[in-house]
Amino acid sequence: MPPKKGKGRGNSTQPEPDPESDVGEILAEIHLVLAMQDDPAGDTPSEQQDAGDDLAEDETAAKRNKMPELEPAVEQALCEWFADHPMFYDLSDVSFKNRQRKDCLLDQKGTELNMRGDQLAIWWKSQRTMYGRLHKKKSGQAATRMTERQKWNLTNFSFLKSHIAVRTVTKQLGKVPCPEPEEDDGPPSDANITSASAEADHPGPSSQATSRPSQVPKRKH
Repeated sequence: MPPKKGKGRGNSTQPEPDPESDVGEILAEIHLVLAMQDDPAGDTPSEQQDAGDDLAEDETAAKRNKMPELEPAVEQALCEWFADHPMFYDLSDVSFKNRQRKDCLLDQKGTELNMRGDQLAIWWKSQRTMYGRLHKKKSGQAATRMTERQKWNLTNFSFLKSHIAVRTVTKQLGKVPCPEPEEDDGPPSDANITSASAEADHPGPSSQATSRPSQVPKRKH
């Protein structure tokens, strides 16, 4: 009978480990540890990936919220459209506080212009703010030179005039007494000069009394 084979190392079916691959993994781990020690506040690869994703999302959001350039005819039509819908600016309108209805109208109008409703709302608010500032400057300050855009805004959004309340801040500081202005007599007139010379030639009783030396009464022995 042939001898039975023993269970030795030579009969193992498991592959022997490759020392070169183990050394490569150890070196990679060493390099990663050294890099983290050199820059302890640095981001790990996963954190760097997250930061890159956040930056890409921010850029996408900025492009999404960017206002499209509108043609002058489109802006003129929008101005007339908002004027025909007082719910956007008239506090007494029954739908002024109906946010859902206003958003729905903005979405519908934005679809006609190939833009979103929130972009249309931004355009409206910017034009309304510009008119309020121009109206306040025109009524309360000296007239200044305006650009063509400002003139267009002030003319076409004049329907907002009766719906804008200018806020004024007053402080109660009390009244400060103003000093009375000193009267400036100016140069003496001829009449003043004549009366002064007459008084010098003929002094009155009061002037003579003041000019006399005081008499001391004699002492009797």
